[in-house]
Amino acid sequence: MENQSQRGTPTKYKPEYAAIARQYCLMGATDIDLGKQFGVSEKTINNWKKQYPDFLQSVKEGKLIADMNVAEAFYKRCIGFEHHEVTREGNAPFNPSTGGYDKALLSVTKVVTKYIPPDAGAALNWLKNRQPEHWRDKVHIDLAAEIDLTMNLGDSEG
Repeated sequence: MENQSQRGTPTKYKPEYAAIARQYCLMGATDIDLGKQFGVSEKTINNWKKQYPDFLQSVKEGKLIADMNVAEAFYKRCIGFEHHEVTREGNAPFNPSTGGYDKALLSVTKVVTKYIPPDAGAALNWLKNRQPEHWRDKVHIDLAAEIDLTMNLGDSEG
């Protein structure tokens, strides 16, 4: 008698997929995107998450880290932030294969701290989601309407 586990199509899953999935999730990949990368359906990705704990953990970690980075960047946009702009100069030759200059041959000539002001749109979006009872768009719909109806209930000629 054939063993139950021997039936069906063999899995396409490989142990190295866990690390690859984590990297793709760090770049914002969804389960559908992972399926495309591995040549399988979203349903198969969900099955792999159930069958392979390492794969599930890698996907969760990648998505969590990506979400935290985006949340931090969005928060900075809401409140404003400072960043350092570095200017480098020197005689480095242009490298056509990289499309740039060799930074190792350039020296830092100045560092300027720039302030990026808060983005009101980002802040409002944040508040609408965090405190919808105070910040959601209020829409007033006037349901009152006038109806002019004339009815003739007399005998009709027939």
